Amino acid sequence: MPAHPEQAGPAARRALEVIGQGLIDMPTQTLPLAEAAEAHRRVETGSAGGRILLEP
Repeated sequence: MPAHPEQAGPAARRALEVIGQGLIDMPTQTLPLAEAAEAHRRVETGSAGGRILLEP
């Protein structure tokens, strides 16, 4: 992508479409809203491994 930044937007949109259609198994973690800081830490360090949902 660094060599072709104009392709980042279309590639990201297509990836989200594929995930939304259920064509890729995306692991999901659910954390309580009180653990939002932990969720951000996981995303920033790359240890989320998928989606993180925060619930009340």
